[in-house]
Amino acid sequence: MVADGDNVGQCVGYACVKDERLVTLSVLFGEFVRRNEGVCVRTVIVHKDASEIAAVRMTMPECDILLCRFHVAKSLYDSVRKYCPKVEPERMDGLCTKMLKCASENVF
Repeated sequence: MVADGDNVGQCVGYACVKDERLVTLSVLFGEFVRRNEGVCVRTVIVHKDASEIAAVRMTMPECDILLCRFHVAKSLYDSVRKYCPKVEPERMDGLCTKMLKCASENVF
């Protein structure tokens, strides 16, 4: 997906793959780069999958990699519920929300 001139997301491609292993994703992303020669990809947003991150780094080394806010939040809230079950859920949710909305590392 890319942001167009009106800052609206537009799909740039779909792919059906048999698995999400590093070798498969590297071929997929490599093909994307090959077919879009001359296009400068500046940022890629991924979820926390290590294979996906590694494949992006291999095929588009110049771009920044960001973690998807939705997936980070889901993982954080799931971990809190799993590892902090006796702590007040409302208090922990409030702390997680503050962490997710931090404007900088220092504030975090």
